[in-house]
Amino acid sequence: MRWLQIHPLLQKSKYLCAFLKEDMANGFKEVQNEMEKETLVSEIEDMWSPEGVQRVVLNEIYDNHMVCLETLCTASLAISKKQKAHLKQVIIASDQLSSSLYQLGEGYKSLNEVAMKYNTDNPAGAAPKLSDMAVSLNNATVQWGN
Repeated sequence: MRWLQIHPLLQKSKYLCAFLKEDMANGFKEVQNEMEKETLVSEIEDMWSPEGVQRVVLNEIYDNHMVCLETLCTASLAISKKQKAHLKQVIIASDQLSSSLYQLGEGYKSLNEVAMKYNTDNPAGAAPKLSDMAVSLNNATVQWGN
């Protein structure tokens, strides 16, 4: 509601104001029915801006701008669709990489468990470096996977 008080363009829309202020569905239904009776704008002559009413002048520059804008939008949409497909592939690949890294980490965890068992069961001596290496590699894959 505060935006209506602050923003001069939002204050100009009686339907938006009615929608935001109306707390009963029936009250807004009346405003909605009134809105549906209005004809659609086919030509823009005046435009509201924070500085007040601006007169719209249509000319060749405007026509050229609209053609260029349409070309930009069409090209951007095509690029956006390609980018979306590539992002889906990246997400799939990222999930696969994450899974692979998790499996690597599990392997290093198993290696650490075997090394710890060796260190515990071997009467001739322990190999603490093997266990330290397995822990370090496991930590590295966990950090890489995150």
